[in-house]
Amino acid sequence: MNWPPINIALLGGTHGNERTGIIVLQQFIHNPDWLKSYSTLSLIPVLANPRAAERNSRYIDCDLNRQFTQSYPPLTNISTALEEARRSGSYEVGRALEIQEQIGAYTQPISFLIDLHSTTSNMGLCLIIPRETPLSIHLCSLVLAEFPDSFVLCENVLPNEDNTSTHLAEEGLVLEIGPVPQGMAQPIPVQILQIAVRLILQALHELIEDHPSTAPPFPPTPELYKNRVVYRWGSSIDYPRDHLGLPRAMIHPDFMGKDGFPLEEGQALFLDAQGNTLRLEASDFIPQDLILALRALRQKNESLVAFFIGEAAYLEKGIAFQVGYAPLYHKSQKT
Repeated sequence: MNWPPINIALLGGTHGNERTGIIVLQQFIHNPDWLKSYSTLSLIPVLANPRAAERNSRYIDCDLNRQFTQSYPPLTNISTALEEARRSGSYEVGRALEIQEQIGAYTQPISFLIDLHSTTSNMGLCLIIPRETPLSIHLCSLVLAEFPDSFVLCENVLPNEDNTSTHLAEEGLVLEIGPVPQGMAQPIPVQILQIAVRLILQALHELIEDHPSTAPPFPPTPELYKNRVVYRWGSSIDYPRDHLGLPRAMIHPDFMGKDGFPLEEGQALFLDAQGNTLRLEASDFIPQDLILALRALRQKNESLVAFFIGEAAYLEKGIAFQVGYAPLYHKSQKT
């Protein structure tokens, strides 16, 4: 990335019913003295989806966090692009373009972006990065040290494949916390998210102060990071569905809340309307390659883990839970 990373965008309310990030964003807006501690940074706070936030809904027309598809070099006529987006009838498509204009991403990708989210899943504090870089590993490691129960999810997505908010920056990360009910803010998740943001901003400020013109020589990847990172694996797993396309089962009580725990062949995943337990085995809703991967990794003492289990917003996306490859990380080892 271009050094130093001075311009920092802080997004909250990308999903309008995730109140935790909105409250944290408001805290930074209404406490300008906080920013004096990070004098080397230019912080741009953005309420990403104000209309959805006003309605306390995830979105108006479509998921804003799948609309950041503008590639670089930037558009030459922003007003034309915005008018086309409005004619398309999608508020979020136009809003994505407006955010890019607001933070200056039409000129060039902004230096760094932090996007604040909450989830109904039992994720705890999770740092989501599009790909590993020396800076992202360094920042994540600092947060992991402060919050030992947190973990990192690396998406391993190429820049030209990324249509989420982090696409707007040279580097960025998502701070996700849960479980938090949709449409609510709770003091403890708000406090945790605020502390994590301030840790990241302080670290960026200190890096620029100590290395104003060239990037610092980052140390080797800390063992703490290696032990707490999960890499996205394959496709998501959907609910078993009936002939109408409706879920015919719910998350099994033994599986609910087990985000980050190793998946085991044969374990209970779903409970259907007849009271039958549907297990992790090759079936019409579990791909054979997932079973084969589980067996192969078990022989190497490695694992696949589930995350975003039962996330309420993902039902419409056909996702019951997502799967990650964990070389060393096992949430079951947590105290």
